[in-house]
Amino acid sequence: SSFRFEVRIVWPLCLQARARSMEGVVAKVFEILTIARPHFKWLPVADKCFAAALSGTTEERSSVAAALMTVAAGAAHALQGVAAPSTCGQMNVQPWFMTCAGLWMLGSGCAFLWNEVVGLPFMAASMGGATATAALSPAKPGVFFSSATLGAVVYCNKDKLPLDNPMYILLVVGMWAYGIWGRAFLGNKKLRGDDSSAKKD
Repeated sequence: SSFRFEVRIVWPLCLQARARSMEGVVAKVFEILTIARPHFKWLPVADKCFAAALSGTTEERSSVAAALMTVAAGAAHALQGVAAPSTCGQMNVQPWFMTCAGLWMLGSGCAFLWNEVVGLPFMAASMGGATATAALSPAKPGVFFSSATLGAVVYCNKDKLPLDNPMYILLVVGMWAYGIWGRAFLGNKKLRGDDSSAKKD
């Protein structure tokens, strides 16, 4: 039947064509990165990102991707608090705190790209704050995503981090808890009585 023909013949051909198309896109991206890399040799963090993308291991690429995601999210949140403060209420966050948290995320991502050992505690605070934000907003799946991001970062850099040092572990856990505390008790509009209903009263 036509259905069997489509399943057995047409569908595999479509998958092969798609795979070839994706290979072409990936090859083009690698070509662009290779051309651009020499222009960023003067910036060690950028060169580190290029090296991970072009010749790094899966763990190195995942680590850099998580840090860059944190940088991008931080820049977006910092801009959101300044340019679109009314949207912060959807996440139950005060605009000033959104901007400060965004700058913290941006800085922690950059610090982690510069040095994983130094940057991890700051990344932990960022992910702790992101976890609390998700828990206190309708975006509940963000709790898992933020926690998984921090776990992946630690796993990908397990050979570089001093995980055998109890004081370092305590520092990372403490900073993660600090991020949760800061989001819950400093940035939470309802706990501070800054929501619209409180203003009306």
